[in-house]
Amino acid sequence: MAARDYYAELGVPRTASADEIKQAFRKLALKHHPDRNPGDATAEERFKRIGEAYNVLSDPKARAAYDRGGEEQVRVDTGFRGFDSAQDVFGRFGDLFGDLFGDRVWREERRPARGADLEIELPLAFEEAAEGGRRTVTLEAPTACLACGGSGAEGGSAPPCRTCKGRGVVNRRARELGSFISVSTPCPSCGGSGRQAAACRACGGEGTTTRPRTIEITIPAAIENGTTLRLAGLGAPGA
Repeated sequence: MAARDYYAELGVPRTASADEIKQAFRKLALKHHPDRNPGDATAEERFKRIGEAYNVLSDPKARAAYDRGGEEQVRVDTGFRGFDSAQDVFGRFGDLFGDLFGDRVWREERRPARGADLEIELPLAFEEAAEGGRRTVTLEAPTACLACGGSGAEGGSAPPCRTCKGRGVVNRRARELGSFISVSTPCPSCGGSGRQAAACRACGGEGTTTRPRTIEITIPAAIENGTTLRLAGLGAPGA
């Protein structure tokens, strides 16, 4: 297979600036966009190829790798092996296409996830139930991993995810009421964290480990069987 010339595919010289590369891509994307060429497999393939060229040349690290050793060096240095379809290009550059075609864009905010509740049964003697008191209980509970600080990444920190560039979301295109809407969904590579690294060996990438935890519970007087006592801030760590 002949080596591809990403610069030629975008119609720019090898000395082109980042802005010149972006402008060239926008122009070609507008021309070969599948929405403007329905049913044209050649245009869709061209659209995919210019998306791959832009993906490499718009990233300083990937561009440097390409300049040194072409596509193979890009695969070695960044892991990028091209897009499978035009849909992958939409997912990678959804914001840019929103600018080009006036699409409505919906983004799912990344909010901290609440940790799970922990529940135990506590048998009481008749006197404890009648008079109340305090009870010290030890239970096995998930807590933030000490090795990674709860991040799930080896060493406690991670570089930005290569798939979503640290955004934590990727854009997907869907048709709604005759128009297209760009929908942001959690990145499948990093799970929405925006970071990508080797999993922490201590917790297997979960960010939590199970350790004994001792808590003190205040039992109110005249408590009835089956009563639930809620203790704030003692559940499992959130994401």
